[in-house]
Amino acid sequence: MSTVFASHWLMGSTVDMSLLLNQLWYTPYWYPTLLLAVMTFVLYRYIALPLYLSPLSRIPNAHPLAALTPLWMDWRRYTSREYETVHEAFEKHGPVVRLGPNEIAINTRNVINRVYGSGLENFDKATWYEFFINHGKRNTFTSLGADHAARRKVVNGIYGKSYLQRSRHVQAIIAELINGRLLPVVREAIVSGSPIDILETSIAYGVDFLTAFEFGLPQSTDFLRKASSRKSWLDLHRRAHPLEYMFWFLEHWHLTKLLVKVGLNVVPKAYFQADADYDAWGTEFVEKTECALQEGLSEEATPSGDWPIEYYQLRKAMAQELDLSEGSFLTPTEKQKLELASECLDHINATRDIIPTVLPLVFYYLSKHSDAQIRLRVELRSLQKPLWYRQGNPTCVSNAALPEPATLENLPYLGAVLKESIRLRNGLPVLNPRVTPSGRRTTLGPYRDIPSGVRIVACGYCLHRNEEIFPECKRWMPERWLDSTKEELSAMNELFWGFGSGSRQCLGRNVAMELLRFAIAAIYTNFETVVVDDAMFNDKMLITGSLKEKLLLSVKHAA
Repeated sequence: MSTVFASHWLMGSTVDMSLLLNQLWYTPYWYPTLLLAVMTFVLYRYIALPLYLSPLSRIPNAHPLAALTPLWMDWRRYTSREYETVHEAFEKHGPVVRLGPNEIAINTRNVINRVYGSGLENFDKATWYEFFINHGKRNTFTSLGADHAARRKVVNGIYGKSYLQRSRHVQAIIAELINGRLLPVVREAIVSGSPIDILETSIAYGVDFLTAFEFGLPQSTDFLRKASSRKSWLDLHRRAHPLEYMFWFLEHWHLTKLLVKVGLNVVPKAYFQADADYDAWGTEFVEKTECALQEGLSEEATPSGDWPIEYYQLRKAMAQELDLSEGSFLTPTEKQKLELASECLDHINATRDIIPTVLPLVFYYLSKHSDAQIRLRVELRSLQKPLWYRQGNPTCVSNAALPEPATLENLPYLGAVLKESIRLRNGLPVLNPRVTPSGRRTTLGPYRDIPSGVRIVACGYCLHRNEEIFPECKRWMPERWLDSTKEELSAMNELFWGFGSGSRQCLGRNVAMELLRFAIAAIYTNFETVVVDDAMFNDKMLITGSLKEKLLLSVKHAA
């Protein structure tokens, strides 16, 4: 064959390339050559490279298959064993482990600070976060790079501790929630002799505050008092965030949408309608609040608590981008309304997750430890202005009925109770995936030359279970934050990672702490709690959102 083609070439004839390829295809040497090439590539790409040649090969594997395939970890996530698996890997192999061919888990603060820090030590988010995009519009939680920094800058001021503790609107909202809703609901339960589902109550408390903070009390939810509305919304939220399919949403969101398009429904078709309905629920707040602003609503003339604090701030920033002097002159387009709704809904979702993740655990442990409950009550009642509940008192819903926020913040035992509960549960117990930056190599602890595009995960749940720093780490012991030596306390604070760190630290951490302190102070100044039924309460991991989950407490007036 080669002689024929050579003679044609030498005689100046034009070679028919299709004929040449056809001749080559049918030669007896083609198949073995192709097979050998494919086998060589497969052996190199999927065995030799990940096992021996990759910079990640020096990192201990969490499982023998970790270097070869992500499927073993996918299976652990699919079966809801992600946190236990990662924690066991840390205990067995040390603070840096390989979970997959392109995934690393880290568990020391110095390494975490390299990934979850600021500036160059602030790795961008993985595709895991894209499920939380609302209305097809990115928000603070899902934004990347400089866009994330710009979005945070818009609302950093109103989420700051100083603003929250001094704003007449914020304090009026808290007063209404505590004195006008939460305490009356608790008292009604005492009168009726019914237990309180503190998990559902915590969700209502968090969402009621955040919708009032964003849109003002007149436009906010009232889930604490309106049980039917609360249950209807919880059902909608569950259908739009179904726990049993979260693996597909978080780990393989783009693949999931592709499979659904071709008829392979790995998630129910009903989910997409529920998601649209949930987005529409968020848009209704924007429409109502926008109408109020267009009619001339002003902060100075607005009663305390009625001003749409966050919505106005977002709207004002949008107006400034268009070179308008004040947000009130902006009439948002439909696209802009969706952008505003995406941001507001993102913060509602975060509050719905964080408050019922931590607050029920505080109630649970206090209800299990009567001595801690008594000690806390003594401290709360020692305030110059205790948070007493007096039914029918006309000052109940005024700011004057509340203790100063800074006073609550400085109570040592209340602070220890909160910090210990957050240590055991975390503000939001997820693995916070990040991706190593493009264009440069990264060093993580003793491991150098980590390439770009590697997924990095970390979790306070694992970080807070270091026996050397937190003796008897699985026990709830608020005293550890009060009785430890200066050196021990410094080590614990260094390892504490309740709300993340760096420039992407939880935006709502100050809101969460204010709400937690006031709710705990309100309940335990006035009442005693005992666990009635915790069989359906998961005290180890995150709140799942299932309507089957409950934590029932019996409440009575405290002497």
